[in-house]
Amino acid sequence: MTDTTFEEAKRCPSCQEPGKEVGLRSPQGLARGSKIHVFECQNERCEYVAQRWLVQTNPDGSVPTPGQKGPKAFERPRESTPVMQQAREELALMDFMSTHPEMSERDARRTMGF
Repeated sequence: MTDTTFEEAKRCPSCQEPGKEVGLRSPQGLARGSKIHVFECQNERCEYVAQRWLVQTNPDGSVPTPGQKGPKAFERPRESTPVMQQAREELALMDFMSTHPEMSERDARRTMGF
């Protein structure tokens, strides 16, 4: 008898033995009724023993095809957000201070205009 898609998906990616379901989630952002099943490899001979993987099921119980794309939940911002700008500044500051070790962070910030 051949495995269903769900039966295939619950197999360990390494040893192909069926995993044990150790959790079930109903996350926000997916269609109502979609579930995320958490599986764990129980095969003591497998290099991934005790490792976990996730299997998504649609409201009808089917498993989405790997790589099946839908619309992105979040579009890339056209402009830099304050967090993105702060991260860039911190990286630039670290780079600058690595070449000017004698300078204090305060002086480096002042020199760089931060």
